Amino acid sequence: DEIAMARLRLMDPNHFLYLVKAVQNFSVRSQISQMKSRFLFISAESDALLLPDYAIDSCRELKARGLHAEYYEIEGKGGHLDGLYAIDRAGSIIERFLAR
Repeated sequence: DEIAMARLRLMDPNHFLYLVKAVQNFSVRSQISQMKSRFLFISAESDALLLPDYAIDSCRELKARGLHAEYYEIEGKGGHLDGLYAIDRAGSIIERFLAR
């Protein structure tokens, strides 16, 4: 709760509304057949904004369509901000992925 309250003091409410609208209205599913990239999904286990299940499901869907997709989960209790402040925990995963 303390982390959430600290974020609220710094966050512009309009920014959040635009972010929600963008997430609800944007999809690349119709373009998956044209994709040729490899994908690396990195989620934070305690993220309540972009739930890890979203990334896991996306990874599975891409794999089912024959694309290379990997998933890594950052352990921690920092919520969504672990994707920024704890990204170093995924450093070796990112390095390996980019080296291929």
